[in-house]
Order: sequence, then structure tokens, then C-alpha cells
Amino acid sequence: MYSPSHTSQIATMEAIVIETDGDLEVVVDNSKFLVSSAKMASLSPKFDNIFKSRQTFLEEITFPTTAEVFLRVAQSAHGYFIPQAEMSLEVLLGLATVVRNYEVPVDTALYALVNFGFVVQTLRPGQASIEKLVTLLQVAKALSSSKLADLLLNVFDGRPKALNWSFSNIEADECVLLLGICLHILANCH
Repeated sequence: MYSPSHTSQIATMEAIVIETDGDLEVVVDNSKFLVSSAKMASLSPKFDNIFKSRQTFLEEITFPTTAEVFLRVAQSAHGYFIPQAEMSLEVLLGLATVVRNYEVPVDTALYALVNFGFVVQTLRPGQASIEKLVTLLQVAKALSSSKLADLLLNVFDGRPKALNWSFSNIEADECVLLLGICLHILANCH
């Protein structure tokens, strides 16, 4: 999932200091983030394996996500406050993917950030566009199967005619994903 690198791949990378006394540079897209490996490692056992496996001071590693998502991950690990207004739905999905892929525990600030962002975005699920709903379903799936089931129940329970969605600009794969998720949930409901 990550690859060690000791040389800068792009000379014109943007430097972002998350921790002034940081001991690790993380390269994401065209940005370098100076972070504390100990604080990053504290996010989960998988993060611990990645961020504690370095061999030299100021080693550089790459991380497979967008710079904006990694910025929020690093800020969360270092105790920054992250306003919900600064988080797009795409960033929320990226964070949820990090939470799932790196098995971030529910008692961490990063999980709480994603969970709260999800709650804020789902306050009125019946009024969400189908594009937003598909993204929210992906976020819910990354958080837990119960969140996914709850969102589906909140959206579809007793008011399918009240949903005023236009399916004309929906990609086929989004419809397949939505239908697949619905069928999976229905198959597993008792």
C-alpha cells in the first residue's frame, strides 16, 4: 500500500508542515507533508506498521490517497480541529476509505471526524441527489454495515414516492452500485 522512497520524485512539490518537529516526509500527489511518525502510527495497527517501519530520520514515503484526504488524516492524527465546512463529500469518502482500509478504530479522532461528517451529510437523506446518496452509501459501507442499513432504511422506508430524484444524469456503474448495495442489505436483513 505504500512504497519507501529516498529521493524526491518531483522537485516542485508543495511542502506542508503538519508537525514542525516532524521526523517523516510523506509524499502524496505533488505535496510533501512533514509529520510525526509516532502520531501517525497511533491511528491504527496498520498505520503503526507503515509509519514505524522507517529506517532513517526524515525518510520519505508515499501514501496512496489524494493530498486533501491525507492532509485531513494527518491533521486529525496531530490533534487539529477540522471544521466540517472545509470537508467536501469526496474528501469524506476518501477519509472513510482510509478508515476502512487501515482499520482505524472507532475510538480515534479520525473515525469520529468521518462519523460526524457522515451524520451531518445525512441529516436529510430523502432530499439528497442520487449522486450524493451513492457517495453517502459508500461512506456508510466503509464505516459499518449497521450505518449502511440505517441509511437505506432512512432513505427508502415508506416514502419512495416522496423522493424526487432524476436518474437522467446517473452513470450506469453508480446505479449498479446502488442496486447492489440495496440487494445485499435486503438479503442480509432478517
